Amino acid sequence: MNRHRRIYVPWGRYFFTVNIAHRGADVLVRHIEVLRHAVRVTRLARHEHYYLVPINNNVFSLEVF
Repeated sequence: MNRHRRIYVPWGRYFFTVNIAHRGADVLVRHIEVLRHAVRVTRLARHEHYYLVPINNNVFSLEVF
């Protein structure tokens, strides 16, 4: 697992990408219609998606919401 340096900036903005654990897995291809449906349902009217990290949360980079 990569070790990235993370700087804590109060009220900072972060971009993140979520990957599946096994990059060679075909789970997304086998279930492509389910993935497409999930993207359609969760797409917001605007392209920005926000999540407010609780104050004093020092492990925000390890959490998946």
